[in-house]
Amino acid sequence: MNSMSLESLQDAAGPVSRETFDRLVAFEQMFQKWNRSINLVAQSTSGDVWQRHILD
Repeated sequence: MNSMSLESLQDAAGPVSRETFDRLVAFEQMFQKWNRSINLVAQSTSGDVWQRHILD
């Protein structure tokens, strides 16, 4: 799992509050948990959640 820092998120997306970043991290964790159970995205892309699914 690739995690993203607040600074790298701000570089990619512009100003983002700490609260928003914390919510995105919680979303990523929940997404990864449910992906193991119901296959939301392919296993080959599950490590790229930030790049392929959140920032996009």
